[in-house]
Amino acid sequence: MNAWRLAWLNVSRRALPSAIAVVAIAWAAAAGGVMLKLHTLSQSRFATLAAEGQSVVGAKSGGMDLLLGSLNLEGDLPAFIPYNLFRSIRSAEKIGFENGTFSHIPPVRAVVPFLRFGSVGPFAAVGTDERFLRRPDHSDSPRLEAGRWFHADAPELVAGAEAARRLRLAPGAAVTLDIANPTGEPNVRRAEFSVTGILAPTGKIWDFALFACLRQGQRQLAEFDLESVSIWQNQVLHYFLIYHESAVFPRLQSLINQRTVAQIVSVPEEIAKLHELTGLGRRFGLGFAALILFMAGACVAAMTIARFDAMSVHMAILRALGYSKAEIAGSLFLEGLLLGGLACLIGGLGDFLFFPRIREWVGLDFHGYAVRLPLLSGAVWLMILAAIACAVAIPVVKLCRQDVDQSLKGM
Repeated sequence: MNAWRLAWLNVSRRALPSAIAVVAIAWAAAAGGVMLKLHTLSQSRFATLAAEGQSVVGAKSGGMDLLLGSLNLEGDLPAFIPYNLFRSIRSAEKIGFENGTFSHIPPVRAVVPFLRFGSVGPFAAVGTDERFLRRPDHSDSPRLEAGRWFHADAPELVAGAEAARRLRLAPGAAVTLDIANPTGEPNVRRAEFSVTGILAPTGKIWDFALFACLRQGQRQLAEFDLESVSIWQNQVLHYFLIYHESAVFPRLQSLINQRTVAQIVSVPEEIAKLHELTGLGRRFGLGFAALILFMAGACVAAMTIARFDAMSVHMAILRALGYSKAEIAGSLFLEGLLLGGLACLIGGLGDFLFFPRIREWVGLDFHGYAVRLPLLSGAVWLMILAAIACAVAIPVVKLCRQDVDQSLKGM
């Protein structure tokens, strides 16, 4: 009788304890895999944040909302801000107010507009202009990998690298956009756009967006009745990004925050606040995930040791029947592998089925760079199998030191 046969007979002979061991190990495998993946996702939550520009302007809602809405394309559609404000700041012209006063706008280096007017599945369609490709220092400017930039007067768009890959887009392809209704009503329009170019990977949220001409986005919004949400009709934006010298920000902040319907925030300051807020949570998540994995490994090891430690008489009988220490040790390791492998298979199936729901429930159901989540589950399985192997090594050591006659006398 070989070692595999001996291991299987011992597992099937003790069916109930074996089933309990498999269920317990499977639960540890599923829980450990889920916790490790949730921690990894929480760490990569802001990996695509486009830390660009010195400040960003949007509707009054709070600095963190402005940062994540504009530079990570998160959240629902924000409120509109007037296009004229963007145009005045770009041209550094004086801006007039209802009371008849005027304020001179300080010169800035560049202004980039953003209008989220539609989507294709999880990929937002953003209206912008040529400044998106021509940043002041050019060091972080996106570039075209294929095709050309869109024309202003045509329903054309340029796709980010990841959006193009997942939607299987190429220059010349047609894509149907769902045009978001800014009034909140359920009716959604659709519009056909042609793809003219693909952006090179940037490692930022731009890889997950589709870019069209700002005027095209405003024309699409004009098809809705905007009177209830915009006194400016379709001459609106959601955000605009400003590049400027540091000394300019206080003057812009005083002008925009106090005298317009919009709000300006400093991008570096808000990113620092974001890291401060999330740093403790990430450390706690890592510690909690490590604790779960340690407890899973410890429980598996304790259960395995208890299981095999109770087999001392059984091993003595096998020795008396003529089985060598190597054959018995091999059967113990194979038995542990059989139990652990079956448990990891069941736990992995539970992980695969329920993780998407858990991910959505905890608020980590966002699109971002693909984290190799299955590999994380595989690492947990390897850890559990290693814990089982270490646990089996203890009764194997006892087997090598066992006095067969003494063990049989204790029957």
